[in-house]
Amino acid sequence: MSDHPLLCRNRKEVPLTRSFSRREFLKSCGYICAGVAILPLPLSALEEPKQALRSLFVAPDGNDGWPGTKSRPWRTLHTALKRIRSQDELILMGDKFVVPSSLEIERVTDISIKAHSGQRPVIWFTGSHEYSLQIGQSVRRISVEGLDLVRATNAPGNVVGIGGRDVAFRRCLVCFADGFSPQKYDGIKILSDYIVIEDCEFFGAPNQCIDAVGHKEILIRNNKLHNSSMGVVVKGGCRDVLIENNLFYNLRYTGIGLGGFTGPMWHNHNNTEAEVENAIVRRNVIYYDKPYNIGGGIWLKGAKNCSVYNNTLYGAGIHIRTGGDPQMPSRFSTNNEILNNIIFRTGNDGILVVDNGNSDNLRMRNNMYWKTAGAGDFKIDGIWYNFQEYATHFHFDIDSIFSDPRFVNERARDFRLRPDSLGIRGGVRLNASAESRGSDSGVDIGAFESQ
Repeated sequence: MSDHPLLCRNRKEVPLTRSFSRREFLKSCGYICAGVAILPLPLSALEEPKQALRSLFVAPDGNDGWPGTKSRPWRTLHTALKRIRSQDELILMGDKFVVPSSLEIERVTDISIKAHSGQRPVIWFTGSHEYSLQIGQSVRRISVEGLDLVRATNAPGNVVGIGGRDVAFRRCLVCFADGFSPQKYDGIKILSDYIVIEDCEFFGAPNQCIDAVGHKEILIRNNKLHNSSMGVVVKGGCRDVLIENNLFYNLRYTGIGLGGFTGPMWHNHNNTEAEVENAIVRRNVIYYDKPYNIGGGIWLKGAKNCSVYNNTLYGAGIHIRTGGDPQMPSRFSTNNEILNNIIFRTGNDGILVVDNGNSDNLRMRNNMYWKTAGAGDFKIDGIWYNFQEYATHFHFDIDSIFSDPRFVNERARDFRLRPDSLGIRGGVRLNASAESRGSDSGVDIGAFESQ
């Protein structure tokens, strides 16, 4: 997953420790700002598992009657997961574990499950359970690293369901196997707080690669998500979400969905009445080879206090719409900001779509728009406008331009900017005031910062 410039460039890693105050954590990430600034986002973040007291082993050529040591490992994951205790480290050795039912992790804390050094085990799930791997609500502080989790069945279901808190997936592959045709659901279903999904790859999801419903403090970073229906959707009362530095491609619909349609029994009103609140989406690349009827490479549906900045979208646009109860959507998107993004439309998706009632305190600045094909550019309150008409009539968008971004190699999907691009130093600094115009530029537009 390191072959794309977005995933192989040097990145400042954000420390994840609950000793940070809200402001200290944000400052460490580089987005404490004012005016048009990024909105408060606690992300007091994940508690990592405590240091392991025991290392236990499982391998396909082991024996469940053995003690689970490196020289005498267990054979099945069912046995291993039944016998581990809090503060254990479970290490998988070998190539492939076939699981004909599902795996459940319950009533443990401070657990690490990972691949043996230099190996890449595959867990091949063939059962029809709703979740192939289920992390129960009683679980706290668990880390899963370096595993391939593959669901190989036509039955509807999810590869992973997360019900416990303080859970991290890192450097994992989560996918639906080729040769099967399940009609739904997701790669990872998030149903808890304090979750990190980092440096993973997802593909083959009938619905979302990652779907979060009604929970808070979720970090989705440095992942590759492709060849699925949708990428990441956070909805149902989610709040305090950071989605950054991800690569999305070959999706049927949206790459990133902030909000959506959630029935009353699933919406977490204790978090927020909005579909999603206090989410940051930054430095992501989303591109489409078949950019037709996407419905927004990024959408905001019933989103509140969200910031979308320095992303590159190629093929589809940004759509700001109403979300909520699918039977009667009534949650408007309010108080959102869209800054420094490149939106290059190549199909029939609107560059920008803002439905009636969804522009309340909407702030847009220094975005770069362009198109190569398709009818309709900017659809505001149900009426289509070209860029000149849009810029004249709607003043929630200032200092945005309509210009070819001049990518380094569009055909090879290298979306860095050439030196002569108007996007170089064409963005607005994130500590600029909402009233200032032009004089506070100095950062690049799009997902990449030039050297």
